[in-house]
Amino acid sequence: MTKKVTLVIPNYEKIFECSILSKRPLLGIGYIAAVLMQNGWAVNVVDAFAENLTPQQALKRLLDFDAKIVGVSVNLLAYSFSKEFTKLCHNNDVKVVVGGPEVIINPEGVINGISPDVAVIGEGEQTTLELLSLLESGGHWNPEVLLNIKGIVFRNTDGEIIRTDTRPRMKNLNDLPFMPYELFPIKNYDLRYGVLPHDPIFSVYTSRGCPFNCSFCSNREVWQRKAFYMSAERVLDEIEHISKKYMISGINFHDDCFPLNRQRVVDICEGLLKRDIKISWMCPARADKVDEELLKLMKRAGCRNIWFGIESGSERILSLIRKEIDTEQALEAIQLVKKTGIAVAASIMVGLPTQTMAEDMQTIKFLEKAKCTLVYMAPYVGYPGSDLYKEFLREDNKYVYKRIGTFVLPNSEDMTWPEKVVFARRYSRKFNMTFRRIGCQINNFGLFTTAKMGLNKILSRK
Repeated sequence: MTKKVTLVIPNYEKIFECSILSKRPLLGIGYIAAVLMQNGWAVNVVDAFAENLTPQQALKRLLDFDAKIVGVSVNLLAYSFSKEFTKLCHNNDVKVVVGGPEVIINPEGVINGISPDVAVIGEGEQTTLELLSLLESGGHWNPEVLLNIKGIVFRNTDGEIIRTDTRPRMKNLNDLPFMPYELFPIKNYDLRYGVLPHDPIFSVYTSRGCPFNCSFCSNREVWQRKAFYMSAERVLDEIEHISKKYMISGINFHDDCFPLNRQRVVDICEGLLKRDIKISWMCPARADKVDEELLKLMKRAGCRNIWFGIESGSERILSLIRKEIDTEQALEAIQLVKKTGIAVAASIMVGLPTQTMAEDMQTIKFLEKAKCTLVYMAPYVGYPGSDLYKEFLREDNKYVYKRIGTFVLPNSEDMTWPEKVVFARRYSRKFNMTFRRIGCQINNFGLFTTAKMGLNKILSRK
């Protein structure tokens, strides 16, 4: 068997308002590709979303590469594409492996709905390599053999859905090869971030997992509340590699919470300074994981933006979602970051089950006081696997506005889903179209580009 494999990022659908559809390299696919390349496989990445391809066009890319096996990343927004693409692959005698968040949350549903040969649950690098190595050695994906591969779901010859033993988490992330950005259609991506001064900006993982227990998040199902880290040296080596090879201007640390391990962040920052790596960077954080000494070091090492998941300005809602941070802590952290000279972005959810309009307005008052550089406000979406979903959205009731696959677009106590969309848009404009925000955009992109970006946003709403 020729050691060729194609990895496909499906073309997504905007099936509900406020869905985030950023055209950027998909890190999960990238690191799987890196591991396969390290083991002698020729890898072709087809990003159907970035290139706006149909399933037929994506299939042609696959067949032109002469690969007999394809890996597909599946999530809610790509369900219909993935289903049609899988059918086309089977018609052309191509084996299909799927993975991604939807497989973790609902593996049986993916097998029934998309009909792949195999679905991979959890981290895909080692599992995908084992599946491909089996075919390369002349073996077949028959049920008896597949039972020996951990972390997969498939259908046996009797039509039963079989789930094998759980594959242990990858603990030593240092073993991962560097992200192979050259496989991706870079020219088709949006590699700018409004809070960083230059582009292109590349994203990297330096850890996987989150130990916290937020009730709105399904990450607990994915990572089992455990985080594993790359060492500071490994992180620095990759940053140095991609900054030289791809001439990047900045880094987006795409972890769940970058400063979870304080000493590691100190070592990364000191390493950036010692190696004289001059890039701007941004990262997500929690309000209880930053302090003045650390922030000053981060600023010296190039940090220009910190993204806090504030979620709400209502103490009751923060308790409901088990954020374990109160509004006073959040406000103190925001002011401390601003004092250090780093831009602050806040992520906000509106309209959770049981949340009242008065509580949403408490969030608005909090934001008026906080004066963040950027606010991302979106209606709460019910993710299967989360405790909030299990408590309020598993069964049809007054909070369920619409079901899309396994997800729920919920109402709150006082607003329907469409009203929540209008609310989020109205206040996003209020907090982002300020002199502070516009000044930041002009400083980063120039007056003409800033005006063009603003016009595009207005036109996209029509």
